[in-house]
Amino acid sequence: MNNIDITNYKNFEEAASDLLDLINSFMTDKLVTITRITNETFTVLKVLDNNTGCGIHEGFTINVNDTL
Repeated sequence: MNNIDITNYKNFEEAASDLLDLINSFMTDKLVTITRITNETFTVLKVLDNNTGCGIHEGFTINVNDTL
């Protein structure tokens, strides 16, 4: 496996794309998300959906205070 130097990335989009490609090589036919969780929200930043039919999309946000 090649070492990845994160200092080579210029922005989040490049790094996220490579990360999703790497994960997809091991977990084909799965839904993979990169998310951000704060004290107030859970937000989907990036999605790799291999035709799973799941309705999660980039930008999907849930207010944590409104969950169980």
